[in-house]
Amino acid sequence: MSERASSLSAALAQEWKESLLKQAKIVRDWEDGPERAEQAKALIRQALVEWATGKISQETESMLYTILDFAMPEPHAIESEDCAVAYQQQLDRQHCPECGDGRCPTGD
Repeated sequence: MSERASSLSAALAQEWKESLLKQAKIVRDWEDGPERAEQAKALIRQALVEWATGKISQETESMLYTILDFAMPEPHAIESEDCAVAYQQQLDRQHCPECGDGRCPTGD
């Protein structure tokens, strides 16, 4: 942290934000594969929950989503549904056991 926070809780919140973003960058830069895809999905779900519970700001959530955009659902998938449900449905439709990156559509 570059500047002193006004309170312990503010310092911890800033550290948490920086940690999440650092983790997202590590996942983004990792080689493609099932582990990378699963970690990206886990961080995306975590960000959704933490934003919904007020632990992180919408700005932090958006920054994390931008970093992990390769694992995000298509925008049309979340227009009229709850984000968590839409995200899970998109993941279910896209899971590819061959490449493991979650981007290949399956033949239903």
